[in-house]
Amino acid sequence: MLGNAVNLLILTSGSRPGSAPIVGRDGSFTDPVPQALVLTAIVITFGVLSFLLAMAYRGWTIDGNDEVEDDIADRRLAEEPDEHLDHGDPT
Repeated sequence: MLGNAVNLLILTSGSRPGSAPIVGRDGSFTDPVPQALVLTAIVITFGVLSFLLAMAYRGWTIDGNDEVEDDIADRRLAEEPDEHLDHGDPT
């Protein structure tokens, strides 16, 4: 929904409605750059969404479920204190 709102914002910030920018015509023309940006954003969003859905479907067909399990090693790392990080100590 946020992506659609940004696309509408880009279109409305472009310029006032006008005629199509065709060579040989006089008058006020609409700027084609915002329209091209919005079309590109729509195509990229569709591609990313298709890729994510394909990966989710592939994961479901391989494992037979769609649950993401917690890793025990990740839990241990999250609970450990950050001793290995440098906190500005001169030692």
